Parts: sequence; structure tokens; C-alpha cells
Amino acid sequence: SYLFPKLPPLDVNIQNFVKILRAQAGVTVTPGTEFGPQFTDSFRINFSQDSKPAVAAIKRLLVIMERYRKG
Repeated sequence: SYLFPKLPPLDVNIQNFVKILRAQAGVTVTPGTEFGPQFTDSFRINFSQDSKPAVAAIKRLLVIMERYRKG
């Protein structure tokens, strides 16, 4: 029920991205750095809920990710 995706390069670090996700999208994830310093570009998300809210959360996450993508 967990995914551990890798993020594209962002204009913010993983700790700030996690805070932004919570504040702007209502999505709570665990930064990858809690699982080791090599995971600075990853996060863990839990999918042990109803599929509709999970899909909606991922859609909101993707909007925020695109907003902060480097480039």
C-alpha cells in the first residue's frame, strides 16, 4: 500500500516540497530522507485508503510538482 516515487528536479528541497504539498494540496507524504540521506529526491505515499480520494490526492500532488519543477 506504499509507493516510493522519485521526483524530477525541483526548485525546492524535499522537506519544503512536503510542507508545500500539505499546505497547498492537502496531501501528506513522508520525505525520502527519513529512509536515508540518498533519498533526497523521493517521498513515500500511503495508498491504504479508498481509491477515489487517493487518485484525487495524486492529481493534486502532480499539479504542485509541476509548479515547482526546475526549468
